[in-house]
Amino acid sequence: MEAASRASVNFLEQLHAFHSTRGSARASIPIIEGKPVNLFALRREVDRLGGFDAVSSARRWGKVARALGYSFRSGPGVTTQVKNAYTKIIQPFEQMRSSKPTNGATKSPFAMTPARQSGSPSAPVNGSPVTIGRVREAAAKLNAALRMSPDGASSG
Repeated sequence: MEAASRASVNFLEQLHAFHSTRGSARASIPIIEGKPVNLFALRREVDRLGGFDAVSSARRWGKVARALGYSFRSGPGVTTQVKNAYTKIIQPFEQMRSSKPTNGATKSPFAMTPARQSGSPSAPVNGSPVTIGRVREAAAKLNAALRMSPDGASSG
């Protein structure tokens, strides 16, 4: 499996674990223009453009939406939906992951090692090889953690 797939699985597994421990009962993977948002691609594109603050201040959410493959056929609300997907699902995880431990606290278990950030093939996911089945399993676990119903609607 290629490095990008490994990085995607690592991210989805960590995002799943984070939302599971938080008990995010009302979160769901958003559906925009009839397809679920690719959360890994969303995070990667926002990072590529300088992070949340840079994208927001430069008003580049439309560029992010286009990079994710949205056509805006459903109207200008697509950019707001993409931004909301980031702020509700990814941003809390990113804030927790980047927070500095204080008062002797240990480093977050969700912090990514350099090998995991780059998606290095030499970085196994939880000690086991990455397969297409593991990618599907990670996505299914994330959906369950975010309490997404089979039809894609939010459970709350």
